[in-house]
Amino acid sequence: SGAAYYLTGTSAFTFVGSTVTCTTTYPHGLSAGSLIFITGTTGPSTATQINGSQIVATVPTATTFTFTNVNGTPSTISKFG
Repeated sequence: SGAAYYLTGTSAFTFVGSTVTCTTTYPHGLSAGSLIFITGTTGPSTATQINGSQIVATVPTATTFTFTNVNGTPSTISKFG
């Protein structure tokens, strides 16, 4: 079974193109290649949301990781909760 990381808002996510960076409050313990599942975000369309299965691409620090959004480039990450 997996671990859950609760984030406080969309400020936890930033993106450039389809690469999304997530910042956690505490060390996440993930590594490149880890499978993650995002829920609770919304965008203007499902095609641009980041919800769903994603694969961690890089782990720059103990509290950040990146992934390439399988749904393409998000236009916004407008809600989390």
